[in-house]
Amino acid sequence: MQPILDDHLHLDPVNGQGAEAVTDFVNVGGTHLLVLNKPSWELVGEVDGETGFREAFELTIDVTERASE
Repeated sequence: MQPILDDHLHLDPVNGQGAEAVTDFVNVGGTHLLVLNKPSWELVGEVDGETGFREAFELTIDVTERASE
C-alpha cells in the first residue's frame, strides 16, 4: 500500500470537525497527516501576547492528540 499524505492539514476544533476530520481522511485512504495550527484569530479571536497565542497552540495540541488515539 502506498502512503497517502496530507502535508498541510488544520484540525479545527472550534469552527470545523476537529479530530473527527481524521476519520474522514482515513476512510478515503489517507495514511499520514502533517497538522498545522490555524491562525490564532480563527480559534480564540484577537490575541495580545504570549497567553493568547499559547491558548490557540494548546487547542491544536489537544485536538492532534485526540486525533492520534
